[in-house]
Amino acid sequence: MCTQLDSNQAWAITIPQLGFQYPYVLYGILSLANLQRVLSDPEDVEGDMAAAKNYHANAVQRFLATQATTCEHSDRTYDAMFAFSILDTVYVLATYGTLSRQSEPTSRPSRVLELDWIRDIRSVRALLKPFKDKIREGCLGEFENLKTFEDWDIGRRSVSGDNELLDLQVSYDGCSSADIELYSSTIKLLRSCRPYMSSLGDAGNDTRLTRSNPHWITPLIFVHEVSEEFIDRLYQRQPPALLILSFFGAMLSAYDTVWFMEGWALEIVSAVDYALGDYWAPYTTWCRERVAMNFVRWGSASEMATPIS
Repeated sequence: MCTQLDSNQAWAITIPQLGFQYPYVLYGILSLANLQRVLSDPEDVEGDMAAAKNYHANAVQRFLATQATTCEHSDRTYDAMFAFSILDTVYVLATYGTLSRQSEPTSRPSRVLELDWIRDIRSVRALLKPFKDKIREGCLGEFENLKTFEDWDIGRRSVSGDNELLDLQVSYDGCSSADIELYSSTIKLLRSCRPYMSSLGDAGNDTRLTRSNPHWITPLIFVHEVSEEFIDRLYQRQPPALLILSFFGAMLSAYDTVWFMEGWALEIVSAVDYALGDYWAPYTTWCRERVAMNFVRWGSASEMATPIS
């Protein structure tokens, strides 16, 4: 068993080392390198995007072939598969978010609420659930170290927006008992993620990067852990589910400085308001205010340049 490094060292050292041994990790790294070239040196956007897509497609194909041979996995292979899941998450967020806004005229609210990005983020990680204990023991275990999150007492400290999130209960009072339980448990999950994020400090503070989880991993806990039943309600565009999604979106406003998460908060909050209309707007006032405070420099949306007021 290897020695675990902190998340920054793992990102800079361990994942590239795995890339030399496992082609799907290497292809994942190369796909992100091409995506970053699109943003930093946009001389050949079409060529770099095509290269990124090809590398990612090859990585997924090889990853699935490796994952299918479950009984043959070594500890190093578990590390490699988890490394690719991290790279894949970054790829999904970048291609559906930052880069998509620059290259596609598609209506942003409809694109966000089609939820393909959630499906894609969850799909690779779902294949690794049987190996969760092995992953936590591996070289990249710090990326999967959720102990602080799991043990957090949600009554321990006040978090901005918590009262507004709890007020969503009114929106599903008339639902079935099963849906009431579903929405209540989902809000509990989101409440657990939010104070854990707050405990890490500001996203722009370098000390945040030295904690057990890389700071941008934290909000994705919600996407990975939320139930399939809740995802179904999102597909159905049930108002209580969309309202909860809006609060998740507002939570992402702390991560606008991360290149592959830029703009996601505004997109999600705006999409929910666009879908639900004025009747439900009072429930998302805090979300719109939160996004407006954190996205004053965001101006690349194809449909909405500012949050709905």
